[in-house]
Amino acid sequence: MVGTNYYCRPHILQVIVMLLEFRVKNFKSIKDEVVLSTTLLKDKSKENLIKTGNKFYPNVLKSLMITGPNASGKSNVLEALYFMCYFITTNLDYKPGELIKPVVPFKLDDNTKNKPSDFEISLLINNIIYTYGFSLDNKEIYEEYLYSEKSGKRINIFKREKNKKFKPLKDEFEKEQLELFNRTDDNRLYLSVSASWKFKVTNKIYRFIKDKFSFINKLHRSNVNLYKKIQNDDKFKFLLVNSLKDVDFAIKDLKISTKKLVELEDRNKLFKFIEFSEGKEKAEKLKNNFENEIAYKLDLKHKYISNDKSKEAYFNITEESQGTNRFIKIFGEILNTIDNNGVIIIDELEVNLHPYLVNYINAYINSSNNKNAQIIFSSHCYNLLELKESKLRHDQIWFTQRKEDQSTDLFSLADFSERKDPNLNILKRYFEGRYGALPFIDKRKVDE
Repeated sequence: MVGTNYYCRPHILQVIVMLLEFRVKNFKSIKDEVVLSTTLLKDKSKENLIKTGNKFYPNVLKSLMITGPNASGKSNVLEALYFMCYFITTNLDYKPGELIKPVVPFKLDDNTKNKPSDFEISLLINNIIYTYGFSLDNKEIYEEYLYSEKSGKRINIFKREKNKKFKPLKDEFEKEQLELFNRTDDNRLYLSVSASWKFKVTNKIYRFIKDKFSFINKLHRSNVNLYKKIQNDDKFKFLLVNSLKDVDFAIKDLKISTKKLVELEDRNKLFKFIEFSEGKEKAEKLKNNFENEIAYKLDLKHKYISNDKSKEAYFNITEESQGTNRFIKIFGEILNTIDNNGVIIIDELEVNLHPYLVNYINAYINSSNNKNAQIIFSSHCYNLLELKESKLRHDQIWFTQRKEDQSTDLFSLADFSERKDPNLNILKRYFEGRYGALPFIDKRKVDE
C-alpha cells in the first residue's frame, strides 16, 4: 500500500494492556539508567487514571508529558522505547552475523561507548505483570529475560546470557524452550524467535507489543492506514470530522478515493517522494512490485457562499496547511489507539499546532472518551504546566535535563516536595528555576 504519511496499525485485538514502566541505559544521550513510570502515583487526585483491577497497581496514568530544554534528551527517551519495540518486531530479518542497527551507546564516556545498551519494559496484561528486557550492542545480544508476577509471586520464564547460556522455566515446556533457543542466533531475540514458532507465553508479549504500540516520530511517515480507516470505519470518520469542526478547521467532510498504482501517470513522482520520505530501499521495493498496490487520495470538503448560494469545494490534503495535516495525523492516531486500547508515543506533540489545539488533544485523551488507552508525548507547550487549566496531575509531568557529563536525566514533577495543589502556579515556578530543566542562555552574547 502507498501513502504519504505514517498512521498506526488497524484494530486487531481487544485486550487490556497497560504500560507500567520503561527503563533504558546507555542509549544515545542516556548514560545512566532512567525510568519512565505510569504508576508513580503521588498525587491524591483521582483524575486521569485507568482502573486496572490489579491488586498491586490498581490505577495507572492515562498520559505522560515529557518537557525540558532542547538537546536534553526528550526525544531520545521516546526513541529508546521505539527502538525496543521496533527491534522486537523486526530482528528476525537479520541474517546471522549481520550488524544490529541503529544501536548507539553514550559516546561521551570512554567507559560506556563500547558497552551494551539496556532496555526493559513492564506491562500489565490481563492482570498479570510481565517484565521483559534485553542488553545488546551492534553485534549481539548480551542478556535477555522475561518474568511474570501475579499475586506477589514472581516466575522466571526464561533468562538468557552471553555465550549461549539459557535458563528456561522448569515446567512441561522446558524442553520446548531449549529447542527454540538453539534456533536463536546471537543477533536475534529469543522472544521473537520463540514467538514465531507460536510459543504461547512469548507470543503473547510479542503480539501485544506489535499490535498495541504505535509511534509518531520523525521515522514514521506513511498515512495509508489512516486513509483505509477513514474509508472503511464510519464511526472513526465521524469522530475525526467532528474533531476538525471542534477546533475550527472549517472542514465539513473527508473523502477517500483509490486508484491502482499502475494507472497513475505520475507514479515516478510518487516513487521519488517515497525514496525521500521512507528511504531508497522502500522505493526500490515498491518499483519492483507495484502491480497490485493501491494509491490512496484524501480530499477535504469546505463550504462557502457565492452569489448568495451555498456551495462546496474539495481540497486535496496536500493543499491544506501543515497544521491541518498534523492534526489529522495525530488525532486520527489517538482515536485509533483509544479504539484499540493501546499505547501511543508522540514526539513533539505541538509541532505545527496552535497551543489551543494541544490543549484540546490533552483534554480529550484525559477525558471519559478514553477508557483504557495511554498516551506518552514530549512537548515544549508550556501552557500545559498551568495545571488548573490543563487538568494534568503532578505525576503526569516529567522533565529531562542535561547533567554535567552531558547525559540525560529524567525525573517527575511529583518528585519535588511541595503540595500537590492544582492551584499552584507550576508554570511560574518552572520558569523561576525551581524544578531545573531550563536552558542556560548567555544574554551577554545577545547584547554584544
